[in-house]
Amino acid sequence: LILWVNACQGARTGPYQSYMNEVEGVAGDSAQIGRDLNALIFSSGIQLEDLQSQLEGLQSAQAQVVRRAEDLDAPGPLREQQESLVEVMLLRQSGLSGLAAAFSGITDAEAAQQAGSDLAVQSQRLVASDVVYEDFFRVRAQEVMDQQGVTGVAVPESTFVPNIELASAESWVLVVERLL
Repeated sequence: LILWVNACQGARTGPYQSYMNEVEGVAGDSAQIGRDLNALIFSSGIQLEDLQSQLEGLQSAQAQVVRRAEDLDAPGPLREQQESLVEVMLLRQSGLSGLAAAFSGITDAEAAQQAGSDLAVQSQRLVASDVVYEDFFRVRAQEVMDQQGVTGVAVPESTFVPNIELASAESWVLVVERLL
């Protein structure tokens, strides 16, 4: 009987574990892009043109993560959470695209205040992606697995904005002034 129960639980757990392993790759790669963005923004001596170029590279990498997220095949009960995962990755891509566009509009130090505001709006998408990931993907996926009797399967974490100050216009003004 114990072997039968273990076999049944393994059959239930297997698809969830496989899915979460794939999510871990997607979520981990996206979180790494966030860490790379943070390092890029705060790297000393970087020039505006170099930052723009590298930011476009990060946006391109996030676009690949979006495609990978869209290709994941979630177990039936996690389909709604899968949609949230894709939305998170799209928010991150959108935020990176917006940052790249805002940086391309910077021409001189007089534009620093406006640029700071524009950059803050875009970075708020990145902060929102962390909230949506936590509330609509991670927590709800765990709830679904608990309801389905799936045990021993962890839902990976994914934080894109390690420094919440990055969402403030004041912080972005300082970044822009340092770049000019």
